Amino acid sequence: MSDWDWTVSVGTGQAVECNVDEIEFGDGYRQGVARGLNPFVENWSVVRKDIPNAVKEAMEALLRDRRGVATFTWTPPFSSTEIKVTCKAWQFTPKETPYWDLTATFRRRYE
Repeated sequence: MSDWDWTVSVGTGQAVECNVDEIEFGDGYRQGVARGLNPFVENWSVVRKDIPNAVKEAMEALLRDRRGVATFTWTPPFSSTEIKVTCKAWQFTPKETPYWDLTATFRRRYE
């Protein structure tokens, strides 16, 4: 069971960037090499809508407890594999009482 066991809403998406060291020699010629053992920087834009107040408090407690540094486990949409992520930034937006919307960025970590 994942530490973050709440479902996400439509609008959650993944962005992947390759971490590459590259040098340009001129005339458009470039040479590159992947940096590190896991050269992929994987970020997830997480969206969750209509969160009851009690669930919002539990989510925020987990995020604050990790302080943007410690990892927690999460299972991305349409996947059965847990991954380790950190979250340095999130926003809860109030809706009609007592509901909230969440937007957050989860960054995959390899340990």
